[in-house]
Amino acid sequence: MLAKILKGFTKTYLYSHLAKDAARFVAKNFSDIEFDRDHWLHKAGLAPYTPAKSTFAGVSLFFVGAIAGGALAPSVAMIGNDRRGVYKPTIGRLVMKPNRVCIVVLLAGVLGTAGGTAWAQEAPAAPAPAAAAEHRFTGDKQAYFISGGVGDSAFWSLGTTLPQGITLSVGLNVDYDGNGLPGPTGMPTGDKFAFTGLVYGAYYFYNKFPVGIAAEAAIIAPLSPSAFDFTIIQPGIGVFYAPFPAPIVLGSGLDLAITIPKNGSTTVKTVTPGLRIVYVF
Repeated sequence: MLAKILKGFTKTYLYSHLAKDAARFVAKNFSDIEFDRDHWLHKAGLAPYTPAKSTFAGVSLFFVGAIAGGALAPSVAMIGNDRRGVYKPTIGRLVMKPNRVCIVVLLAGVLGTAGGTAWAQEAPAAPAPAAAAEHRFTGDKQAYFISGGVGDSAFWSLGTTLPQGITLSVGLNVDYDGNGLPGPTGMPTGDKFAFTGLVYGAYYFYNKFPVGIAAEAAIIAPLSPSAFDFTIIQPGIGVFYAPFPAPIVLGSGLDLAITIPKNGSTTVKTVTPGLRIVYVF
């Protein structure tokens, strides 16, 4: 009888220490594991999100807990049932302690499964990248330019362009004839130089680089030898294109010239300004 009691006590002592060692192993190897997803993403940089791995880790932890609990529970339960009426309550409490360890291990498995399920949820979608700022034909700050043209009575102009798509300029055309400029009848006169001035404005209603399309208007009048003998009001549409890396713009347009003389009738005709060449500072 004494031998059986000692044998049972020895088994109880061994199982108890086995359970304690298992508990210490779990506490030592799993207590310092960081389960926060953001922590691991921070440590890994821009590592891809892998819900399948997280789910596998949670399920694996559950099975480890279940297997450990299943292995220890029958032995502890058998010892508890066999010796419950023999040993004192203190020995009974000693025998029942491994059961608590099994419960803790099983709970760890359940929590691992819950954590794996939470990790398996879809990662929040990354915010859409901000749309790139539109590159305007007129630029993002005020600019200055000089322009000329290829055609009859071309004007040389100096002007500025605002980021809002507004262009303002003044220009001058110079005519020279050593034999004398022709008069109204076509005969040469004593004047060898003639100056014509221009005031120009435009608004770019299409303002996307490298193309700009503008509603434009100009006022043209002679300055000498006969100042303001007539006035030309010239509205129209201008088309401009910047094909080069250099700040050079080519343009043309279709205008309507309304000529208002001092004496006489008003005339209206369509005109093509020719090729415009613009250099932007």
